[in-house]
This record gives sequence, structure tokens and C-alpha cells, in this order.
Amino acid sequence: LAYKLVKSSTKETPVYPEDPAIFSGTGPGDLRFEDGKLAEGTWRYRLIIITRFNDRWVSAPVTVVVDGDALKRAAPTAADFEDQ
Repeated sequence: LAYKLVKSSTKETPVYPEDPAIFSGTGPGDLRFEDGKLAEGTWRYRLIIITRFNDRWVSAPVTVVVDGDALKRAAPTAADFEDQ
């Protein structure tokens, strides 16, 4: 059993292997992925499960809209580095 997660900003329904996997897993504990490469725009994610017989189960695409303002953070100040 293998899990593949694909991501696209240009396709409504990303497909593996045409769209490269941003995450791959093989164990039952592979349940979490955090995308550390967020950018402004509309992103579609899709999970593909490949069985040991090479059958594929594919999720519906999940759309995430990232607003550019949500990615901006205030610059750190000295208070951010003080022990509390």
C-alpha cells in the first residue's frame, strides 16, 4: 500500500504521476502532511492510494485558497526573543 499526495495550481484535478507527489507514504501511521511551501493562489490537493495489486483509489480534489495577506507576518522584535 502506498500513499501519494499531489498538488497543482493549474489543474482542477491533479493526477499522479503526471503531477509529482509532494508526499509519499507506505505505512498506516503516514496520516499527516504539512505543506511548508505555501504561496498565494488557489491550490488543489489530491490523495492517491496505490494497492499492492497496483489498483488506484483517488480522492476528490481539495481546494485551498491562500490569501497573500495571510502569509505576511510582522517583523520580529526584541520582545519575541526574551524569556517569558
